[in-house]
Amino acid sequence: MLCFDDFVSEPLAIRNGIDQGCPLSVIFYLLYNAPLIRIADPDRRELCIGYIDDVTLIAWGRSFEETHSALADMIVRRGGAMDWSRSHNSTFEFDKTACIDFTRRREPDPERLRKTRPVAREDLSWEGSSVATVAQHTFLGVLIDQELNWKAHANRALAKGTNWVSQVYRIARTTYGVSARVARKLYVSIAIPRFSYAADIWFRPVVTGQNGRLSGSIGVARKLARIQRTAALTILGGMRSTPTASLDAHARLLPMHLLLNQTCARAAIRLASHPEMHPLHTAVRQSSRGRKSHRTPLHDILALVDIPPTRFAKLTRRNPRLPAPTRSFPPKKNAITLAKSDRSATQVWVDGSHGGSGVSAALVLVEHGRVTETLGVKIGQPKEYSVLDSEIIALRLAIHLLRPMLILENVTIFSDSQEAVRLVDPESGKPTLPLAVTTAKELKLLRRRNGGIQITLSWAPGHSGLRYGDLVDAEARLAADGKDYGDRLPITFSRALPAPVDPGYYKICLTQSYREEAERYWLSTDSGTKYQSRYHGSNAHLFLDHIEGLSRRKHQQKWILLWGALKHFKAPKSSKASTSNVQFLKHYTVL
Repeated sequence: MLCFDDFVSEPLAIRNGIDQGCPLSVIFYLLYNAPLIRIADPDRRELCIGYIDDVTLIAWGRSFEETHSALADMIVRRGGAMDWSRSHNSTFEFDKTACIDFTRRREPDPERLRKTRPVAREDLSWEGSSVATVAQHTFLGVLIDQELNWKAHANRALAKGTNWVSQVYRIARTTYGVSARVARKLYVSIAIPRFSYAADIWFRPVVTGQNGRLSGSIGVARKLARIQRTAALTILGGMRSTPTASLDAHARLLPMHLLLNQTCARAAIRLASHPEMHPLHTAVRQSSRGRKSHRTPLHDILALVDIPPTRFAKLTRRNPRLPAPTRSFPPKKNAITLAKSDRSATQVWVDGSHGGSGVSAALVLVEHGRVTETLGVKIGQPKEYSVLDSEIIALRLAIHLLRPMLILENVTIFSDSQEAVRLVDPESGKPTLPLAVTTAKELKLLRRRNGGIQITLSWAPGHSGLRYGDLVDAEARLAADGKDYGDRLPITFSRALPAPVDPGYYKICLTQSYREEAERYWLSTDSGTKYQSRYHGSNAHLFLDHIEGLSRRKHQQKWILLWGALKHFKAPKSSKASTSNVQFLKHYTVL
């Protein structure tokens, strides 16, 4: 149906394929192409991969003749690709189809002495039709090479990056154009995603080996660093003689090898958080064991993450209609009064600790006004769990402590975290945080087992003079320092340890760790050392804040004054680099 202005046409039947303008077309294509995907027989070393309207047939064997025969059979056999095409009235566009034969086997080159070339390959043909065999082909935006290397795609990424950086340069010249902050935002949000697309496949992370030498795709990182250098010069309006490390630091950009490493690490976390029903779940679990030789890209990117994939919380689909959890709380003074006047026979005060010693959860059990139990557990490190995680785990510890108890009177669980109480026991809505979802289910089960007994989850402000609140706070700090509670922890709670790690929070900590590593890298360079000796105690990453609101001409002048070198424009031009046309500024005045 066509709709524009005040005109609405009659419904038009789609006789070929599926309407791609509909938002549901992605789901419809999964159903439409399902019979085509099923034509492959894994027992015969066949595989079929589909993504919307792109379908790939794969066969492996000992020779190209064997694989070509298998591919031709998948196309022409009964129930094969051609039968699907006729039954679904969807013709294949063979001019957009290509065949690529993967092998690293080479043969002597007769035209070059002592040189080799890829083995000869023939076109794929069947029943009078044929598809050309190519050396490289693009699949879902990734350029795949017949020898299974990524040099061609790395060169394409370099070309893409150069093109996008040149577009940024068009609107942010040295002395006029958009501000440095806007230019940086354009580079970070547009250029970087373009040239780093699928970097977890074609880029091998740069790491330091046991011998202290760097290994990985060092050459690719150096080539792409030239792109970022141009972008940083555009952002800052700096001089070409400025060291690359200084440009990255002042433009608040990660060095290229750290930037691509971070991209790979984030991809690894995303893969590790897939649920068990995901097709890649088994491959991720097996690759996390590591391998000394013949490592795949999956092995390399998982090695960047310190936590095994099995420890990450599995993210599932969230119902968009599901309302967010809500709960109202009284003012702080009223909450303190309510906590002091609570007359529950059993009270459980919980708290979490998050600091340099680690992350912990603790509780204090009060029965009839007397402390009968104190428990705590160290659950991990600050880069693994957030403050909210520690508070929710403390609530979970209280629930597991109450589970085997014979509860005859009302129980109140006090926590000093409003967010934890809101997620675990909301008045309306449901939580989506995996740890909160599990804890909320356990609380619901505890209430069901003790029907008629009121189990209340309340907020008690922390550090407000409440006796048991201060006591559990001190207990949480002791647990973080490593206090041993022996076998006093509930068995069901101990079996649930270690608690799942939230992928979203871990990505935040990962970003911070890469920023700190970039700072150390900058200070280890000659330019960083000179900068610190000249401006001791200053932070290069704050330069963008200092030039906020200035025109590009003025912030370029500030950059020149900062680095203490000014080009003498009246000096004669020379084809060779020379320091004779540079004036060093020892004193300057900022008005």
